[in-house]
Amino acid sequence: MTQNKWVKGWLWIGILMVLVQVSIGGITRLTDSGLSMTSWEPIKGALPPMNEEAWVRAFDDYRRYPEYYQKNADFTLAEFKGIYWWEYIHRAWARLIGLVFFFPFVVFVAKGWIDRKLGLALLGVVLLGAAQATMGWIMVQSGMDDNPWVSPYRLTAHLFLALALFALLYRMVLPVSSTSGKPRDGHQRFKTLLWVLTALVLVQIAYGGLVAGSDAARHYNTWPDMNGELIPQKLFKRGMEWQTVRHNTITPQFIVNVQFLHRTLALLVLALTALFWWRTRNTLDRAFQRGAGALLLVVLLQVGLGIGTILLSNPQRIHLELGVLHQLCAFLLVGVLVFLHRSTAPVSRPVSAPVSAGAER
Repeated sequence: MTQNKWVKGWLWIGILMVLVQVSIGGITRLTDSGLSMTSWEPIKGALPPMNEEAWVRAFDDYRRYPEYYQKNADFTLAEFKGIYWWEYIHRAWARLIGLVFFFPFVVFVAKGWIDRKLGLALLGVVLLGAAQATMGWIMVQSGMDDNPWVSPYRLTAHLFLALALFALLYRMVLPVSSTSGKPRDGHQRFKTLLWVLTALVLVQIAYGGLVAGSDAARHYNTWPDMNGELIPQKLFKRGMEWQTVRHNTITPQFIVNVQFLHRTLALLVLALTALFWWRTRNTLDRAFQRGAGALLLVVLLQVGLGIGTILLSNPQRIHLELGVLHQLCAFLLVGVLVFLHRSTAPVSRPVSAPVSAGAER
């Protein structure tokens, strides 16, 4: 069981590091720091500028792009360093995650602590991590043309890759961290409702990514109305979605659409979650019952954070702390859903030894 504990601890460290990376990414986005590093150098770029001359060169590179002369033409070198550091930390932490995964993996393989099933899952982690890094640069590139902001669609794809990475890692530790030590044979009667709720949550998170990518929270800072309108007049004008996809042009119609749908879906998610909790409140599986209760509490928290972010933001700036917490809470929400799906799935072998063949000996 020793190696089982080591592997489990390693995976938990990975989960925590992913959540830290998500938080840093949120800060980077909300401080408008994401376009401060104008090149992607996976090896050479591991070090920041080391002297004043290097900082001046980095600043000169930044001044060649539209974000500088359209938005930040009055920036001093000190102000540039402020946004540069957040983007640098975001990229450096991603490199650190890669190292933390790679070296223990080599050791665990050498010791025979990783079986075929876990190895395939870890291959999925590696592929998702590589895709996440690549999409991050593709996202940054979208803001290097005449429109100095990243594509909200690419930002949403970047978010979903991080979400998939987190969900996969959490799914891998769930059997190991079971408190019962016994298979949970599931609650098939709740499965359809759970899948519908999961799909709705994922759509809601996608719209959250589009809201974040368009800074929509800066434009509508009232609730439950949207600047005095319950149903805005600009809603659902034809053609604006595809214009945004093709030209990375964030129109007022796009902003009002994604903000309205994000708000509306939040209430639908809350109602469906309350129904799910009500239907599962008498199940004999206490862990599943607590999971359903946790889901309702997390959704309530998420809705509250969303409303708070709207009310405390202004046309110049989105509230930093609440915006980051709102993003993190989406990951917590997905984590609870992963737990519930695990609880409804048939278990083919005891959960006390899922990590490695070595744990069974």
